[in-house]
Amino acid sequence: MCKRVVPEIERYLEDVEILSSYGVEVRYPDEVYYDIPKEDAQEAIDLAKKVKAVVLEHLKGKDGF
Repeated sequence: MCKRVVPEIERYLEDVEILSSYGVEVRYPDEVYYDIPKEDAQEAIDLAKKVKAVVLEHLKGKDGF
């Protein structure tokens, strides 16, 4: 859905799938659990920040942003 509104996000889509798996773990902690190495966690945080920046840049000047 975001890809239609923010086309430049396409370059991050493959990597963003990693973030989705972390989101599932947080929502359903009893279903699946494994330790996430610090390096992987940092990589996920950095990626989330990049995606957030791309989306926020696109929203600049829009109502409410």
